[in-house]
Amino acid sequence: MKIKFILPLFAVLLCLSLSSCQLIPVFGGMISVSFETETGTEPFDRSEAYELIPRLDMKYYLSDLSDIYLQNACGIYRAVTDFEEEYAVKGDISRDEAIALFRLIELECPELFQLDGSKSLRIEYTTGNNAAKRVFFDYRMTKDEYTEALSRLEEATGSFLSKVGKLSDYDKEVSAFDYIAKRCTYDENAGFADSAYGSLVLGAAKCDGISRGFQMLCEAAGLPCLMITAEAKDGGVGHAWNMVKLGGGYYNVDLTQSVRSEENSESSEIIYYYFNVADKWMSENYERYNSAEIFGPLPVCDTFDQSYYAQLGGFVREGGESWSVFTKGMHNAVTAKKNRPFYMQFESAKDAADFSKDLKTKVALWAAEHGGVSSVEITACGDRMYKFKIKRG
Repeated sequence: MKIKFILPLFAVLLCLSLSSCQLIPVFGGMISVSFETETGTEPFDRSEAYELIPRLDMKYYLSDLSDIYLQNACGIYRAVTDFEEEYAVKGDISRDEAIALFRLIELECPELFQLDGSKSLRIEYTTGNNAAKRVFFDYRMTKDEYTEALSRLEEATGSFLSKVGKLSDYDKEVSAFDYIAKRCTYDENAGFADSAYGSLVLGAAKCDGISRGFQMLCEAAGLPCLMITAEAKDGGVGHAWNMVKLGGGYYNVDLTQSVRSEENSESSEIIYYYFNVADKWMSENYERYNSAEIFGPLPVCDTFDQSYYAQLGGFVREGGESWSVFTKGMHNAVTAKKNRPFYMQFESAKDAADFSKDLKTKVALWAAEHGGVSSVEITACGDRMYKFKIKRG
């Protein structure tokens, strides 16, 4: 059936750079478009999606989409991997749903880094019912360039996998964290800084590229992992991090805070400040933006049980006995064969501030009571954590 429509050209800036994590609508003028549209949809077998999209079973949203949404998600995915300029939407999908599907693919498929995020997403839709008809794509590289780059990305992922096969899920997560923290430098101006290719292959990325790299390693190791985007509550620069499923629950991981920058490029020490933390910490400075909310809510994380320092015995719960955590941790540090620092992290910033009162005096008295300890170097790491380095003598 041939139908003629008068359509507006609708453009949405996806803001993949996360310089301000939000969708910004940009409206163009009215254009007259004549095309053929089908009232029905082609038969769709969900098994096709599992053959097309790598590790689909680990995708929080994509794996749970209804058939019509998953069919269009597969269509967009296939069009992008084939470097097609446009995709004809199947069935009754609204403009907003088409935008959400595209954004969802961007969030859950880090292997698709060939798209040019600096340009607007263009969608043709009918006036009146806002039915999406076609989605148009822009690319920042050729298909041959992408094939070569993807091969290098898969090689990096394979190198990581070869070293973590027999580890526990928790240790695999730590290894993925370390893999990027040791190899990537924060650089928002680097090429492909918003991609897994930037963080895992080129070794330079910003928060979204770091998050996509971590997501790719976790999924390759069998750990479901989401990329989360958020707006700064103070109106500043937006941010991105991850949520990882571990032991039946989800945890926030903000790896960007631990990668090197120009200021600490020579440092080899990794700080796991935001490793497996609860939502309450992330919501202090950021408001999560869920571009896929029409498909369901994001997971909830309300525990620090799997946080890095909780696993090491150095985490103080809100209202907990901090001095007992200190003495036990320092005893273990003294008796250990290697002279490693002991970290204490507090769930509550207030508890950390209370602990810091006369801290140097209290720690000096503790050191005087332990033979072989000449002094203890204390370093504050943010407003919730302290590092204690024992000096022997």
